[in-house]
Amino acid sequence: MELFDGLVQKVDDAETLAEMAREESDESQVPEIEETVAAVAARLDGLELRSLFSGEHDELDALCTLSSGEGGADAQDWTEMLYRMYVRWASVTDSMSRKRTRLRETRRGCRPSSLS
Repeated sequence: MELFDGLVQKVDDAETLAEMAREESDESQVPEIEETVAAVAARLDGLELRSLFSGEHDELDALCTLSSGEGGADAQDWTEMLYRMYVRWASVTDSMSRKRTRLRETRRGCRPSSLS
């Protein structure tokens, strides 16, 4: 709650600074105001993301299975792209996976793949 109160205070300060700058016709304060607003917005985005993962089961593992189905080579290529995308995302966010199972097609793309 202290974090939220701090953000509210920063917004109030930026609002007060903006009003004073407007009254004085002082445009030199605009970059500072914009910087403060951008910092608060970024912090709120982080809090929003964190709030999405605050449920009872959010710390548990998940399983993601990708399958090209009956789509042929194009679907297998698309499955391969999705697989690589999820693996990269998981490694960047440090949410990867202890286990990866991937069946390669002999010609192109990949067959069913799982991430956990």
